[in-house]
Amino acid sequence: MNTDPVEDFQARVAKHAALADPARLRIVDLLTLGDLAPTELQAELGMPSNLLSHHLRVLEGAGLTIRHRSEADRRRSYFRLAAGALEGLVPGAEYGASRVLFVCTRNSARSQLAAALWSQISGIPSISAGTHPADSIARGPLM
Repeated sequence: MNTDPVEDFQARVAKHAALADPARLRIVDLLTLGDLAPTELQAELGMPSNLLSHHLRVLEGAGLTIRHRSEADRRRSYFRLAAGALEGLVPGAEYGASRVLFVCTRNSARSQLAAALWSQISGIPSISAGTHPADSIARGPLM
């Protein structure tokens, strides 16, 4: 793993940019199931070979996929996900968040609800705040 935060961030940007296209995201989804030949990807995606080739080059350039030759006869190419290709897409423990802040305009409901939901799924403490705090929590619609 790279220890330069700027390079790590740029690598994350490149991966997100590559995955922003629906066809490329679908290719990565398919490759999570195993190696595939370009003809298999083309049949699954229903796209022309030149367009598929473009998408595969973008994914390779972002370090998400690797092209390799068949071990049997070395004539056929296959694509696989690169080792650790999907790691580092989300900032996480490497940044050591000690707490999370949820902010809404009035701090009368949304940020407090977000903080409550967060506490159910994470051990990282959270707090809520508002840019223009209200005097009380919003009552919501009466049923």
